[in-house]
Amino acid sequence: MERWGRLTGKMITLGIWMLGVMIYMPSNAYADDILDLTRQALQSSKREIIRKGMKLSEKENSAFWIVYSSYEAEKALVTDRAIKMIAAYTESFNNLSDENAKALLKEYLSMKDADLKIKKAYIEKFGEVLPPKKVFRFFQIENKLESILNIQLATEMPLVW
Repeated sequence: MERWGRLTGKMITLGIWMLGVMIYMPSNAYADDILDLTRQALQSSKREIIRKGMKLSEKENSAFWIVYSSYEAEKALVTDRAIKMIAAYTESFNNLSDENAKALLKEYLSMKDADLKIKKAYIEKFGEVLPPKKVFRFFQIENKLESILNIQLATEMPLVW
């Protein structure tokens, strides 16, 4: 349990650092490289937490990680959209127009829809390599990790006025 807490803490720290990079660094190749390295470190921590939480058999393990890699690749597309949306918001939150607020909200809901579609599709794909309880367990872990990062993101993002 203590190890779980340290790994989760490491993920939160990396997530906060990534958010800071997204907000304060100019958009250029250097910033993109920093984001890629941070994303890789975050993904590595996440994989470790999932590995420990899933307790997969040897047979399940190899099949699971193949499906998981595909799942994360699809989710990364939504994450990239979120990064762009957050960057756009942080650049303009002090003088956000009604039109931009509507566009950001529309994009936010579109990303939520895309994320949900991915999860629904992968319930079936994970179900091909894992028993239902382990699929459920994976999505429990996934939800906990996403919730932790979302709470941290919410505390760092300023409210629009």
